[in-house]
Amino acid sequence: MSAEQGISWATLIALAGVLVNLVFNIVNFFANRTTRRRAVKLSDFNSNVRAPINNALSSLDAIMDGADDIVLSSQSHADKIATTLELSKKFHAVRRILARHLNDCDTSNLVRGNDWARCDEGHMDNATEAFDASSQTQDDIDLRTRLLDVAKSINALRTEIRKKLDDEAKLLMR
Repeated sequence: MSAEQGISWATLIALAGVLVNLVFNIVNFFANRTTRRRAVKLSDFNSNVRAPINNALSSLDAIMDGADDIVLSSQSHADKIATTLELSKKFHAVRRILARHLNDCDTSNLVRGNDWARCDEGHMDNATEAFDASSQTQDDIDLRTRLLDVAKSINALRTEIRKKLDDEAKLLMR
């Protein structure tokens, strides 16, 4: 190729291909970097926020199962009341643990602080009231109703918290 001929079309096309490839590589670099950052944030969220809360929620599942066992038990009413009081103590221990985890969410940099600690107020208070009322029952039918109220409150809390966790995970993926 002489100086008079200039650059051929083939050379221009090859250079254009190299430039396009370079641009795509730069775009992919930044896109992958963002994806990696999001994946790390989601992993941190799952291990440091979601897992401890899910453990507490699993303990609440065990409380609901215990309430079910009491209702289905063939024990005397007095024995059922005693078992319910023991279950109530376990419930309050789990409630404190869950409250601590929800308070941690409000101060964590992994979670946007949007009143996580307030999630449990109404539902847990309702469950506490139902446990208190169950110890005052006079028959198995009333006890069953109170323990059903406990299960409903716990289930409503679980649903609300899991929705918040899922919403937070979706925000981290944006």
